[in-house]
Amino acid sequence: MVLEKQFLSADKFLEIAQSPEYDDRIVELVNGEIVELPLHGGRPFAAGLRRR
Repeated sequence: MVLEKQFLSADKFLEIAQSPEYDDRIVELVNGEIVELPLHGGRPFAAGLRRR
């Protein structure tokens, strides 16, 4: 069985993200898909690339 990807609207995403299931998660809507971000706790950090 093949499942088709379903993309979310911003309104539907907000409805889902505000549900109790997502209380302890950080999520974003990226190109219509829910992406869960890691909880890093502690100091903020920055990453970058340097050209030589």
